[in-house]
Amino acid sequence: MGRAESGQPLSRQDEDEDGGLGQTLLVGGLILVFLIALAGLLYLTLLN
Repeated sequence: MGRAESGQPLSRQDEDEDGGLGQTLLVGGLILVFLIALAGLLYLTLLN
């Protein structure tokens, strides 16, 4: 759908920069969620 618009060099550069930022944020978020889930499992096992 948005390929015709992203054909312009300026928007393509912006997309690349945003993609890199989004990827690092995504990885960091996944690690955070994983750690929180791990802590929750540990907490539950300690309660039992």
